[in-house]
Amino acid sequence: MYKKEDFITDFSQFEQWCKDHDYRDVNDLEVRLTPYTTLRNELYFFRKIRNFYAHHPNADKRLKLTDTFKSDFLALCKKFTAELSEIVIPESEIFKQKLSDPIGSAIKVMKERVFTHIPIMTGNKVWGVFSESTLLDLAEKGHLPKVDKNTQFVDLGSFITYHKTCVYDFVDSNANLDDIRRIFYDEISKRRKLEVLFITSTGTKDGNLLGMITVWDLAII
Repeated sequence: MYKKEDFITDFSQFEQWCKDHDYRDVNDLEVRLTPYTTLRNELYFFRKIRNFYAHHPNADKRLKLTDTFKSDFLALCKKFTAELSEIVIPESEIFKQKLSDPIGSAIKVMKERVFTHIPIMTGNKVWGVFSESTLLDLAEKGHLPKVDKNTQFVDLGSFITYHKTCVYDFVDSNANLDDIRRIFYDEISKRRKLEVLFITSTGTKDGNLLGMITVWDLAII
């Protein structure tokens, strides 16, 4: 059983985390989560339970908190307080390709391992991104090349460095998970479909690749 006092203490610690990360309180965080409906609703539910306990002296006699409630609440907190390293894909584990690599074999690996985006590299730097929607974008523009075993990523030209169906950006290694969430939030508010963030040594495309995170990685924390 999850004791009332323990829940209030845990909630207070989470609220302090919010204040330490430029939110006025949990309610302020909730408001900023408007694009993330499920996450916002979960936070709203736990905040209401906390308020019920805080304002009703005998609340624990009317409402008992289970161990499942506790695990769900702590799991929600972790979605915000987790270290970036817990969800970022490190450079050593990223499936990446060079401009001279063949497209066909890369697509095969993407299908087998369910990769949605792969960075195209020049040395240790990200030159562009190839995603499952790149070819669709090319076809829409009427620039779809004939892809055979000899077709290389360099043949896709500017559609690797930018295409409307895949927007990507860069951030430095000092960013925390809350910074990452805000970046995705800001892009949504601008109606831009940001799908990938690359962590680099400088926080720009000129830095060496250190890791990456996709919108899907953020969603399943």
